[in-house]
Amino acid sequence: MSQRGKYILICLIGCLVIISGAFSLFLATTPQASTNPIELRFTANPPPEPEPDYWVCLDVASMPAKLSFGLTVFCYNSYSQELYFELSGAGENYAFTKYQVGSIKAGSKKHVILTDFFTRDNPKPILTGILKEKVTITLKAYLQSNYTQLKFEYSRPLFIKLIDSSSEAFSIALLEDFEDKEVGAWSHSASTGVTVSKSAATDFVYAGSYSLKISAKESKCTSGNYWFEAIRKVSIPVASEAYGILHLRLARDSLAHIASIRIYVNGKQVAMVGIANPTSKDYVELNRWLQFAFPLPVNKTVELKIRVDFHREYSSSGGYVYQYLWLDDLKFIYKP
Repeated sequence: MSQRGKYILICLIGCLVIISGAFSLFLATTPQASTNPIELRFTANPPPEPEPDYWVCLDVASMPAKLSFGLTVFCYNSYSQELYFELSGAGENYAFTKYQVGSIKAGSKKHVILTDFFTRDNPKPILTGILKEKVTITLKAYLQSNYTQLKFEYSRPLFIKLIDSSSEAFSIALLEDFEDKEVGAWSHSASTGVTVSKSAATDFVYAGSYSLKISAKESKCTSGNYWFEAIRKVSIPVASEAYGILHLRLARDSLAHIASIRIYVNGKQVAMVGIANPTSKDYVELNRWLQFAFPLPVNKTVELKIRVDFHREYSSSGGYVYQYLWLDDLKFIYKP
C-alpha cells in the first residue's frame, strides 16, 4: 500500500540545509558579506565567510495543487546581548507564515527547521519546462520576548527554480520506479561494522507498488558515527542542461540518530540535508517522503551516490540497530 504522506525537503549544495515541499539548491554567483550583528544563513558555514546566493529546485510534476515549502536555516546573534528572533518572508505568488525562533544568546546561533513555512499554487504545466522565481526571507531581532521592540533586521533572497519534468521540453534519460522489482543496477557500501542489504519493497512507496529499500544494521554493542551508501550509474546524452529527481524516505531504530543525507554526482556533493557531524539528535525529516532535484553533467556517464550519515548510541543489550532508506520514482531528464 502506498504511504505517501506529506512531502518535505531539505537540500543543499555545498552545505546548505533547507526543507520544502521538495527541492534542492544551486550555488549562484553573487557572494554576500554582512556587518549586521544578526545574520540568516542557508549553510552551516559561519560568518564572516561570505555565503553565495542559493537556488531551490523543485519538480512540480507529481506535486499537489498547493505547493508547501519548508526551510532550514541558521540564525546568528553577534550582538552584545540576548535577542528574540522572528522569521518571515515575501514574494510574488507566495504566501508566508511568521515563525518565532525564540531567544538566542549573545555570540550564539540556532539551527531552525521550519515546516510549511510558505506556499504557492502549483504552476504546472510549465510549457518551457522551467520557471524561475525569487522570494525574500527576513530575520528580525527584538529586545524583549513579546516581540514588540525591534532592534535589528536582516533580509536575503532565495531563488527558486520550478521544473515540470512532464513537459515536452524535456527528454528522459532514465525513469526507474522499481515496478519490475529489479534492483540489481544499484550497488551499496558502508563504513566498517555496518551490514547493508537491498530489496524491492512494498511497505513504503512514493508511487506504484514497489520501491527500492536499503537496510543497514550494526551491533548495539558499538557506538560512534557511521554511514551507508546506495550507488547507481547512468549515461546522460548531449544536452543543454540536465537534472536528476528522486524521492527518498528515512527511518531508524531508537538508538540511532540520522544526521544527514547527501547526494553525490561523480564524486561531487550536489545536495545535502542535515549537518556534517552526527550527534545524538536527528537533523533530517524522518518517516516522510523527501524529493531531491539537482543539476547533472551532460554527455557523460554519471555516478549517482546517496549517502546517509548517522550516530549510534551504545547499549549492552546485544542484537542490532537498523536504519532504512527507501528510494522511488527516480528520473534523469534533459533538454536536447
